Amino acid sequence: MAQEAPLPTSYDDEIDLRALVEVLLRRRSLILGLVAVAVATAAALSYFVLPPVYESEVRLFLPRIDEDLSMTPEQYARFAVSEPVLEPVRTSLAPNVPIQAFAKRFSVKLDGGATVLEVRASAPTAEESRRLTARWLDAFTAGVRERVERRLNQALAEAEANVASMRAGLEAVGDALALETGQRDLALEIASAAAYGQEYGTALRERGRLLEIQANLPSRLRPEMLLSPALPTAPSSPRKLLNLTVAAVLAGMIGVFLAFGIEWWKGSAPGPSPTQ
Repeated sequence: MAQEAPLPTSYDDEIDLRALVEVLLRRRSLILGLVAVAVATAAALSYFVLPPVYESEVRLFLPRIDEDLSMTPEQYARFAVSEPVLEPVRTSLAPNVPIQAFAKRFSVKLDGGATVLEVRASAPTAEESRRLTARWLDAFTAGVRERVERRLNQALAEAEANVASMRAGLEAVGDALALETGQRDLALEIASAAAYGQEYGTALRERGRLLEIQANLPSRLRPEMLLSPALPTAPSSPRKLLNLTVAAVLAGMIGVFLAFGIEWWKGSAPGPSPTQ
């Protein structure tokens, strides 16, 4: 007995795209009106209400100093916007602004594999933002120099004390020999090396290394600039075109939802296609 061919399956959840387009066309005035109002509002805020903000940027390589005397890249980033650095800038350029509010004008970021420090300063005018970054660079350089010099002097004092302590026990021998100053120092060096062996040589090398760093410290701490403080040519915010675009897109989406909502409320929204 021949089997009957199966009837084509009908779906109750099919959407009539033509009906959807008709709804959008029927409610186009609502959608376009919302878009126009949103764009006009965003334009008014962007051009007449929101104050312009200018950003000046500075980029520099982190100082390349002995790691025992320096800081980690993360510590440099925190130090860049710390009170010891920002307070001199605030005192000279914005003495009436609290330090907490003043710190919000600065942003810091590590770049280039944590070897480059990037700092931005924002202000109502281009010239003020440039002055902020220039003054910050001076304060940051001075702050880093002060910290490194303090650590270096402490390490050098410890190295000198270490060498002196090794030679102290042999001073009496040098006095007993009644040698001239140059010969006495040489005799003490030989006696200390003989008495303490490699430990004394290590102490001398450490002291020499620190003295070399001290002699070359100004050149080592001189900032290596990638981007010096410059006058910004345009405000960084408000971003007028972006604001207008976002307002138009959001208003268009709201308008579409409202159009379908009204049609549904009135009972004329497109429903499933009739069952065949």
